[in-house]
Amino acid sequence: MAVTFVTLPYKTNKLLSGMHRFKYILNLFFLSGVCHIFRKTSLLSHSCCPNAAWSPHPASDSRLVTRASVRIRKGEEIKVSYDVGEILYGTLRRLIPMEITGLFTCSCPRCSDPTELGTHLSTIICPKCHIGYVLSQCPTDSFSDWECDGCHYVMTDEAV
Repeated sequence: MAVTFVTLPYKTNKLLSGMHRFKYILNLFFLSGVCHIFRKTSLLSHSCCPNAAWSPHPASDSRLVTRASVRIRKGEEIKVSYDVGEILYGTLRRLIPMEITGLFTCSCPRCSDPTELGTHLSTIICPKCHIGYVLSQCPTDSFSDWECDGCHYVMTDEAV
């Protein structure tokens, strides 16, 4: 698939000082010291449970390759992780940079589930009963209270 892109020289473009703030809005890609806006790839939605992934084209510094990582049914939306480097972090660690720089909150199935689809990357063992898991009551809200699924002990976001 041919990719149409706009190349902005990294060192000469004054806009780049603020580009990281708009990285998620514009889906900017920084490859080999150059900022690219890929017309088709920029239309892909974000998910922390992506069904596709992008990577630099092996033969060109100015092209991206998008590949399905699971079977994608006809009509199903293609979703990628906007920040591949943070995909293995817990929900809050992924959401806060998106809220600050991208001005959006991810509401994918993984971010919406207090157990992160059973991985428990963000949960902690209850400090009161030492058996249950302390889970966020609203995983997409960084100021949400947390509650033990065993003894129902509640902790504030600051205590967690």
